[in-house]
Amino acid sequence: MLQDIIQALQAAGLLLADHLIAVILGLAVLYIKRWTGIQIEDKHMRALHSAALTGVRLAIESGLDGPRMRDAAIAYMRESVPDAMRALVGSDTSILPKFVQSKIGQALSPG
Repeated sequence: MLQDIIQALQAAGLLLADHLIAVILGLAVLYIKRWTGIQIEDKHMRALHSAALTGVRLAIESGLDGPRMRDAAIAYMRESVPDAMRALVGSDTSILPKFVQSKIGQALSPG
C-alpha cells in the first residue's frame, strides 16, 4: 500500500516537473523573441535617423532648399534604408515630412 502511494507520488512529481520544464522553456522562447525584436527595431530606428540626416546633408550640399530639400532627403531614405522604412514607417508615409523637417533643423543648427 505504501509502495503504491510512493509510486503515485513519483509519477505525479515527474508529471509536474515535465510541465514546469515546458513552462520555463516557453517563457525563455518568449523572452528571446521579444529581445531580438527590440534589437531589430532599434537597428532600424538608428538606420532611419542616420539616413534622414545624411539625406538632408546631401540635399544641402546640392543647393536644394525648402520642399525640394525635404523630398530629396525622403527619396534618399527610401533608397538607402528600404527595410527600415518598411518596418517602421510602413505604407503611411505622412509622418516623413515632419520627421525630415526635424533633421533639417538639426543639420542647419550651429554646433
